[in-house]
Amino acid sequence: MREILRGDSGEELLVIEIDGTIKGYVIVQNFDDGFWHISQIAIDQNNRNKGYGRKLMNKVQGLAKKSNKDIKLECFDKDNHFFTKQGFEIENEDDVLTCYVWKHERTLEHNLDEADER
Repeated sequence: MREILRGDSGEELLVIEIDGTIKGYVIVQNFDDGFWHISQIAIDQNNRNKGYGRKLMNKVQGLAKKSNKDIKLECFDKDNHFFTKQGFEIENEDDVLTCYVWKHERTLEHNLDEADER
């Protein structure tokens, strides 16, 4: 896996490439709202169910942990099992969109620091 774009706006493109062929990618944005936002994730149709999506999500979750943020994404699919398998929970949904959130485990020390800031 390689990062091929790191934008000034906090946007990153992560790509899984094997033998010169792109198998999948994810685009994430690091906003000041306490979340990394997944704006796109795609796996080549012929390469699904091979673990590439999970590898991309693990990388994004690692970025979130390093920056002490959670992850959000909006999806048109209801009950998307891929995201729930990765530890995402449904935050809210309507007739069109489902909003998923992944929250990483924070240390007790960090939670106390957040409480002190309030």
